[in-house]
Amino acid sequence: MSGPASIKAWSIPVNVTGVDIPLEHRCLTATVVGATPAFELDQQVRLNDVVTFCLGKRVVSKGAITLFDFFPCVGVTSRPCTGTDTLELIATLQSPTRFLQPEDLVLPVGPDDRITRGGVTVWSTRGQLALKNSQTRLPSSVWSAPFEDLTVTGSDGLNPPGSLTMNLLNREGQTLLSVVTNDTITETADLITTGYEYPVELVFETMGTYVLTMDIRGTHDTAGQLTDTGVYTFHVGPVAELAVMDGGEASPLAAADQTAYTIHAANNGPDAASAALVTLTGVPEGSNSMLTDGTYRETSCAGGLCEAEWVLGKQPISDPRPARGQTEYPTLTLLAPAGIDAPDITATIANTEDYTVVIDGVTHSTHYYDYIEENNAATIMAQPGAGGVPPGTPESLRVQYYPSPPTALVWWDPVETLNGWPVSHY
Repeated sequence: MSGPASIKAWSIPVNVTGVDIPLEHRCLTATVVGATPAFELDQQVRLNDVVTFCLGKRVVSKGAITLFDFFPCVGVTSRPCTGTDTLELIATLQSPTRFLQPEDLVLPVGPDDRITRGGVTVWSTRGQLALKNSQTRLPSSVWSAPFEDLTVTGSDGLNPPGSLTMNLLNREGQTLLSVVTNDTITETADLITTGYEYPVELVFETMGTYVLTMDIRGTHDTAGQLTDTGVYTFHVGPVAELAVMDGGEASPLAAADQTAYTIHAANNGPDAASAALVTLTGVPEGSNSMLTDGTYRETSCAGGLCEAEWVLGKQPISDPRPARGQTEYPTLTLLAPAGIDAPDITATIANTEDYTVVIDGVTHSTHYYDYIEENNAATIMAQPGAGGVPPGTPESLRVQYYPSPPTALVWWDPVETLNGWPVSHY
């Protein structure tokens, strides 16, 4: 690569084998090394030397974020710019620097991030999130008249759960401007000036999901007036990203003349779910169930097919399960009756109760926010049995009985597998 405007692109084929890995964990990081030493101290040039790209949304509940970052892309096409000669609204995470499109960001405001103002309980971003509104990338020599317009709705596109207050602060944390809204905040041009950066505090009246749509514009001396729109999601309350998946492989629990369904559930967090439930339709009547977590029951049957429920209840996040000696995911295996033509079944997961907290005698509640809807349902295909692996038995088993006091001691050699699953501990 040579020359000040040299741009090259490469396509890197990637073979993804862990298909059950959440989209948020499927990331690539690219780093530029050996850059021209003359730019070593130019932090603006160094910003895009390292970039991490993930396929899904990113949940950020603490840290410093330039939430409303005006990024000039006039004559620039490298990330985070998505076009040529544009003004783009991005969210910039600090330490390390990462650029995100607003739509790829989920910002939880925890139930404990509550404060009292004017004798009323509200929820604030100031406790865990250091947010900023910045136009420092727009030099006044070529940019003028930056403007932003913020519309607030609920997750359904209708009214938000309550009012939102946006405070622009000075460096001492004192409020310079405070705007309260139930639907729209409009910032006039004289309030937002090129080259300035304001700390921002967002204060939410009630718990729930708030969707902030920010429209920005600015005028460049040669490119003219440019605009962009970004959509941000805040949830005041717990966030639990639930998923249900087809286990895929032939089950060691089914005999050779049987078929089996293997269903995995997961909670990708960041909070525990309080009442996770998997609803199943199309289950062959009379199927036997084996499960690692929760309880299973058929709720109704007709024509040889049943609806059923796998009640998981409280579900912590799934990542630590192997370290605790558990299967990677909560797993339900259904053994279809021998000799039948087992159809596909449908599995759907949801948290079935709201989060509720009582503060000073007042009850506040909201839903558990699940920020990825695409993995809340899955088609589960029947797989042939692997031959019916019996429960593991030790090579030697010895029992000694002592009459006084009545005691039985049992010795056995370690068992490596039980019903085809590895035994991690006793």
